[in-house]
Amino acid sequence: MKILSIDTSTMMSSITIMEDNRIIGDYNISQEETHSEMLIPLLKRAVDDLKIILDEIDLFAVASGPGSFTGLRIGMASIKAIAQVFDKPIVGVSTLEAMAFSILNNDSIISLIDARGKRYYTGMYKWQDNKLVKEFEEILKESELFEIIKQQNSVTLVGEAIDVLSDEIKNYENVRLSHPGLNNGIGRNLCVIAKERFENNDLDNYFDLTPSYLRKSQAEINLNK
Repeated sequence: MKILSIDTSTMMSSITIMEDNRIIGDYNISQEETHSEMLIPLLKRAVDDLKIILDEIDLFAVASGPGSFTGLRIGMASIKAIAQVFDKPIVGVSTLEAMAFSILNNDSIISLIDARGKRYYTGMYKWQDNKLVKEFEEILKESELFEIIKQQNSVTLVGEAIDVLSDEIKNYENVRLSHPGLNNGIGRNLCVIAKERFENNDLDNYFDLTPSYLRKSQAEINLNK
């Protein structure tokens, strides 16, 4: 089974291809260019390097957010169009869940994406019976995040937003920080989670799958003023 995942929700965009539980291609690029400029060339590079055609892909996965508003729209629209053209199944996976999926311990796992202005897209999860269970996903002020962290016995923080957290949180007694290598590039996790959902017949459809923003875009805010 071949699975192709796309993530354009964070500062490190990725296209990853997994075949029979093995990653055969993992392409990552930082967002120095816009998502629209890099996505199709990166996809072409991946299929050319691996000598595959998109019709050979059995399942498509996409990071559904939260994260970059523009990136989410571009990534979601692109993979929905490709999956529909080739009549292949599609799964949208929370970006925060995919980040947490790399942390294999008994802590409360908190995934963080910078939402600017000392606010964070936040997801909290815990492993139960070999399944990653979501506690919540929402946008929090740093003060609200700190209060939640204080209530946990032990916490592992993961995500690119760790770099902009206050030292007070990062150095708090019950906090562990994930390895820096786990904070970017979630393509493999998207593939694995999508495969599990496929096997459980938990699929999305082309029309109802939409990005998860957790808050209004700036354009929507301006429109409602």
